[in-house]
Amino acid sequence: MSWHQRYEISNKGLFKLLMLFSMVALLLLPQGLTDLADQALWWMLSPISRGGRTFLQGSSSEAEASDGGVVTAEQYLQAETEIYNLKQQLQQTQARVNQLSGLKDIFGEAPMNFTDAQVVGGDASSWRDLLILNRSGLQPGQIVISGVKGSVTVHEPEMIQERLKMCVVGQITEDNDAGFRVQLLTDSGFSMPVKIEPRRDRQEQWSAWGTLQGQRGGDIMVNLVKASEPVKAGDAVTARSNPKYLPVQMLVGFVKSCRLDPDNSVFWEITVEPAADLPGLQNVFIIGTQWNK
Repeated sequence: MSWHQRYEISNKGLFKLLMLFSMVALLLLPQGLTDLADQALWWMLSPISRGGRTFLQGSSSEAEASDGGVVTAEQYLQAETEIYNLKQQLQQTQARVNQLSGLKDIFGEAPMNFTDAQVVGGDASSWRDLLILNRSGLQPGQIVISGVKGSVTVHEPEMIQERLKMCVVGQITEDNDAGFRVQLLTDSGFSMPVKIEPRRDRQEQWSAWGTLQGQRGGDIMVNLVKASEPVKAGDAVTARSNPKYLPVQMLVGFVKSCRLDPDNSVFWEITVEPAADLPGLQNVFIIGTQWNK
């Protein structure tokens, strides 16, 4: 074996030897020389360090720019609220469009127009059932309609069932400083000619005519219906059509009770349950014809 082979040192061993030599040198060298070595090492590595920091700062700025900045929790909540409100408005608009489409089906080719309105208040008088609308340009006597309430427990006549579930809730009475007012079916001054038809499950064909009258306290009565007519609870009460205000008959409510009039046994005493939720009305349609423009 040659001398070269006997004293050959591997790379790993050489690295360990250099590390040991460096540690001994650092321990034995004066402090001034070690400080100088530190400064030299910092001088060599500082360009790399600055470049790394610049790269990180640039990447962070680009990320913020691409994301539009940092979004706070308050901004996120505000955006969520706006999205929710827009969805609600879209649903309400779609519901109104569907109602208008259904109204056109009900009234057919009659020269009609429909004004959409919101209820903004009520009459301060405790003995009147009046609602204030946020609309102008209306005429007294115009018929006001709305959707039927969700829980109708009686059987409607087939002709009503096939139509859009809309019903009469009152009529325009007059204008005041707050807006036009709706006189509800339950108002003591409300009156309208009506027709009573048998509910569907009775499978009968007849009609009875009378006059619907609002009563103080919120009740609705139908007067002047002859006792010979076979009226029963659950029968439908519809507003009679007329060319000026209502071209087709529309649902008003249902017979709630029927008994002989104690003052005149020739006629029935009939109470009516409105088809609409009158206390909860928020949106209505006002029917317009060529006669009340």
